[in-house]
Amino acid sequence: MKNKKNFFFTQTSKTILRFSKKYINILFPIFFFLVSFFGVINHEIWRDEWEIWLMARESKDLINFFEISKYQGHPQLWGLLLFSFHSLNLEYQHMQILSISLATAYSFLIFSKSPFNIILKILIILNFYFLYEYNIVSRNYGLGVFLIFLSLEFIKRKKEFVSYFLIIISFYSHTFFIPIGCSILALKYIYNSKNLLLKKEIFKLIIVLIFAFLSLNHSTPPIDGFWYKDLFHEISNVSFNLFIKKLVIQLQHISISSLIYKNLSYEFDIAIKFICFLSLLCQFKTIHSRIFYILIVLFYSFCGTFVNFSQRHFGFMWVAFFALLWFEYQSHVSKDYNFKVWFKKPINLLFFICVLQTSLWGINAFIGDIKYTYSNSKNAANYLEKNLRGNEKIFTDIDYTGQSILGYLNYPNFFTYYGEYSYAKWNKKLDRDGTMPLKKKVDLSYYDYIILSKELNLNNFELVWNKNNRIFSASNAQDESYYIYKRKYHD
Repeated sequence: MKNKKNFFFTQTSKTILRFSKKYINILFPIFFFLVSFFGVINHEIWRDEWEIWLMARESKDLINFFEISKYQGHPQLWGLLLFSFHSLNLEYQHMQILSISLATAYSFLIFSKSPFNIILKILIILNFYFLYEYNIVSRNYGLGVFLIFLSLEFIKRKKEFVSYFLIIISFYSHTFFIPIGCSILALKYIYNSKNLLLKKEIFKLIIVLIFAFLSLNHSTPPIDGFWYKDLFHEISNVSFNLFIKKLVIQLQHISISSLIYKNLSYEFDIAIKFICFLSLLCQFKTIHSRIFYILIVLFYSFCGTFVNFSQRHFGFMWVAFFALLWFEYQSHVSKDYNFKVWFKKPINLLFFICVLQTSLWGINAFIGDIKYTYSNSKNAANYLEKNLRGNEKIFTDIDYTGQSILGYLNYPNFFTYYGEYSYAKWNKKLDRDGTMPLKKKVDLSYYDYIILSKELNLNNFELVWNKNNRIFSASNAQDESYYIYKRKYHD
């Protein structure tokens, strides 16, 4: 009887194992999409997500869209997708569905196509940037990650034209994918050094560099726009000390120094950050991969000296790392490493802790976005929708409140310092004073409601609704606090 029970359990476990191996690649993306869908329906869209959607919504046609979007400072592959959504009369929720679909696609590639150990695959997918920042937050980053990872699969299949095409297209999702894509292709040439001097190979490389240049050119704001002035003002202040400072900040997002002790001395903190960075470099098997990864990190740090980085930009370090490691593994036919042997090296254990830490950040941020408010724009829009009669005039500062609330409300009587609210117009005319609450003088007697991101004393207006957004630490929208003032009407 006992033997029969053992036989039954053995056969059952084998059946479950066969089933899981056969269908796991199908079940995993379905599970990931459903989890992401639950996350995204609990996420409040913030101003940077609305930005390109508002451009698409206000554009009369495709030519007008490019005329508007050139002031944003990004290539517009993501914008074209959103413009097509708007042309089909789709709502903003479809933008969110697109974002989690792309994240599901790149997570599927990591899970089923990458050459890593299953434990590392899961940790990569749970990484803060892959699970949350480039998934739940609907922006152009997930599109580029998907294109880069998909190109690696086609390189493996020796589909050269498709892989080149995907890498070039990734440049037009965000310019920070340029060093990643170019590094992959450069390593491809180096690993196949026999082809390096062939005219055909050199011609291909030149074509890629031309498209990279065009992407950078498309991302440069026009000379008559605010961001052009701001960019070149920042460039004029670039220094070596600032570069080192930005490099240290960049390394914070792979460091475990905060896990050790919060009040570390500056020197000890710096040492830990560089040791953690060394643990990543040690995962590469070739000196070429290490050099290119160092160059990519230095490039991002240099860009950080004249472009204001937020946490989403630091994820490119992880994208670059896993993309180069993925390419190196499949180029050298590396097998999954034995964790028992691998863990014997302290530097590998440190690397594992670094990766695990960012995965825990990802899980924490995902849950936090469900529990807490990411942006108060949706709540503010709901309040106005219930109380507006349709003819009230609303004044709002531009950057911190107007952009997000207008996305949800789509109300015609919005005004700013520059007249009637139009995202298409202000992105050209904007200046720093125009982004902060009432930094410029304005006659408020014309308006029925004033919406600000900061509490102020306003004559003849009373505060009727406010939400201060400071709870959710992973939010990029902590400035999106809302203070709604209504005119006092005297009998």
